[in-house]
Amino acid sequence: MTKILIVEDDRELQEGLAFALEGDGFSTKAVSYKAEAVRDAALDTYHLMILDCNLPDGTGYDVCREVRKFSDMPILMLTARDTEL
Repeated sequence: MTKILIVEDDRELQEGLAFALEGDGFSTKAVSYKAEAVRDAALDTYHLMILDCNLPDGTGYDVCREVRKFSDMPILMLTARDTEL
């Protein structure tokens, strides 16, 4: 099963992404912080990371740089820019 790590601090967006992806047969794990994202990416094998650009304890770019030190999994950068649409 394809595993996706969702890194998003907006709880509603996080839950919506997980719901949609799981409905299409993907396995997901959602985290809200940079430290969690880097830790989980190092401890488990994911096929894709969906990564918010703005996190409470850093940026998605920081996460990407850290993860690239040990993984080449695809990373999809995501930002809502404070708009619901």
